[in-house]
Amino acid sequence: MSENRYGFDLLRDQLVEFVESEVEWMAQDKNEIPGASPIERLLLLALLMQTRVGMSEFTTLAICREKEQFDRIKSYIDKSPQDRATHLIVQPQVQLEGWRVDFVASFYSYPTQYNNNYPEGWRSVIIECDGHNYHERTKEQAAKDRSRDRAAAIADMPVLRFTGSEIWRDPIGCSQQILDFALKGWG
Repeated sequence: MSENRYGFDLLRDQLVEFVESEVEWMAQDKNEIPGASPIERLLLLALLMQTRVGMSEFTTLAICREKEQFDRIKSYIDKSPQDRATHLIVQPQVQLEGWRVDFVASFYSYPTQYNNNYPEGWRSVIIECDGHNYHERTKEQAAKDRSRDRAAAIADMPVLRFTGSEIWRDPIGCSQQILDFALKGWG
């Protein structure tokens, strides 16, 4: 970054530097990344970037691996009711009954013009990142995914499913759909 840059030029340089450090962290340190595949890490990074640089109404993205950590974060957030709706909690590699999902995103939902059919409270959405090798390559894989989607719907836990190519082509667009869902709910 040049010492002679000011104003918008300096801000742009600072933002690029920040984003580059986050991308480097997510892309390289696979032991610390709470996603098993590159497309999962890419989608998680896009969510992280949108919340950190103000591209979303969510200002905090908490990533937690264990249920105890999730419960502590949720309890902490609940102590500030006025700020609950600005937090998104993402749990990677969650084991549900019968299968493991890529992510569960949890958010606090208030009745609004978009989701007034549901009462105020915590909601969750399953996020699946479908790489070609493991999803819909065969009829059996596609049927298994649809069966899981139906089981999740019955449990009132919607599924947002993205293909690997969608995530590679437009990670911010995919993460924006997750954020839009969390803001508007399924009402």
